[in-house]
Amino acid sequence: MLNKTPLDETVLHRQFSAGDPAAFRDIVKTYFPVLCKFAEKFLPDSSLAKDIVQETFIKLWQYEGSFETYQGLKSFLFIVTKNGCLNLQRGRARQEEKHNNSFPPDNSLAGSDYDEIARLEHLARINQVVQQMPRKMQAVFLLSFRQGLSITEIAEKLNISVKTVRNQKSRSLVILRSVFTSRASFLLVLAFLQ
Repeated sequence: MLNKTPLDETVLHRQFSAGDPAAFRDIVKTYFPVLCKFAEKFLPDSSLAKDIVQETFIKLWQYEGSFETYQGLKSFLFIVTKNGCLNLQRGRARQEEKHNNSFPPDNSLAGSDYDEIARLEHLARINQVVQQMPRKMQAVFLLSFRQGLSITEIAEKLNISVKTVRNQKSRSLVILRSVFTSRASFLLVLAFLQ
């Protein structure tokens, strides 16, 4: 069904550790939107969140150490992003002299942060699968689940038949079902899409 299978994290970790720029691009493509949503929890301005995430990826690229696991690499991304947000908040708080509005200066992730990270990782996985769908199917999927358009609205917008929209939407769900094999995982995916 898919032209490519989703990247195996072990392979991606190995390629990144070997200095492969394509692996770095894949990591950025997968985690940039996820980290932006994560940063927006701390910052009210989405453009500031994007700036922080860009800095995170610059730090990743410049990082001279190695990560023992792909999970370690992901932890690095989330912690550097959170710290960047907290540093920005503390700087603003000093400028405004409002010490009570800054976030605590810890380097750990709170329990609720882990829940949010897990949710965002599911979204990243969904994004990765959607990016590998054929273009027309991808457009139908995004218009349906991300923008909430009806089948008729999608057909008009893409200038295709209603039947084609139904087929593409159905196929996209079949693909997601094949990737998220357990019933619970698939139901979780459907919940994220709403």
